[in-house]
Amino acid sequence: RGTFPNGQPGNIIGGVYEGPVEGTYACFLAERAIEKMKSFLNNPAQPFFLALHFFAPHLPYFLPESHINLYNPQDIPLPKSMNETFENKPIVQRHYAAHWCFDCFSKEDWQKIISMYWADVTLVDEQIGRVLRFLDDNGLTEHTAVFFTADHGAFVGSHKLSDKGPAMYDDIYRIPFITRFPGLVQPQFICSEFVSPLIDLTATFLDLCDIPVPSHFDGRSIIPLLKGDIPTDWRKEIYAEFHGHHFPFPQRMIRSKTHKLIINPADIDELYDLVNDPDEMVNQIDNDAYKRVKLSLTEKLYHHLQKTGDNFYHWMTSMHNVSASAQNTESSSFAKK
Repeated sequence: RGTFPNGQPGNIIGGVYEGPVEGTYACFLAERAIEKMKSFLNNPAQPFFLALHFFAPHLPYFLPESHINLYNPQDIPLPKSMNETFENKPIVQRHYAAHWCFDCFSKEDWQKIISMYWADVTLVDEQIGRVLRFLDDNGLTEHTAVFFTADHGAFVGSHKLSDKGPAMYDDIYRIPFITRFPGLVQPQFICSEFVSPLIDLTATFLDLCDIPVPSHFDGRSIIPLLKGDIPTDWRKEIYAEFHGHHFPFPQRMIRSKTHKLIINPADIDELYDLVNDPDEMVNQIDNDAYKRVKLSLTEKLYHHLQKTGDNFYHWMTSMHNVSASAQNTESSSFAKK
């Protein structure tokens, strides 16, 4: 752990768990899941649904001796964004770097911290393997759809940050999504379209059960994508919202495959060229060369907020370049209803 700006001990980043692997939370959760699935075997004709939520990999990284030295820190490359300068970036990011005591740790320290994060990922991966082997050993694999995702990613020194917070970089917003679905998804199949697991999975589960997806759902079934059939009207951009972590800090974001726009009412907005700057180091918000991209993303985000009844768009009505034909000063898109 480092030292807070006020001189107090900082947040604990990680350490050694002196018990066995079997005593870790990840192992405990996998064990509970397996025990639950054993009860399903009593009625094999009855469909089942099981949600298994691991806390790891997440700060603080407490690992047993068997895992804490699993990866050699000297072999771990540091992320390019660790060279972040915060130039032309919201000042809250600089404050968060101080909150997580980034400068208290050396390059070697960060390599060790990242190695612990990798080991935490491996620990979870091993436990997921136990669950999948149970399906294999009991003849359930061919009839069971398995989905793996996360609620957010993690800053592990990238952009001089840790954990998560008011910084809408891909490090925490681009999350893993893996599925095993015998008979539907081909092994090694990769979908390059925008999928939002946190809202699309609900619609997907309903689709799998032949239950109509309600029209008011924001998410869509991804079954066509898993089959390799991409609907012509599939989303070309993805949207995200943030309301605060340790304190209120509203943000809205639109991301295409090439650019990302972030609206920060409390500070400078952000625009990143994801093709030429995948690490999101240079904020192009004031660069005239990106004027058309900025306007296009701004209007798309504005329309999306109107459509979903997000009153955040009122801020954009007065403070951003939105065409007069798009402006709407009503309290929300549901006002007429």
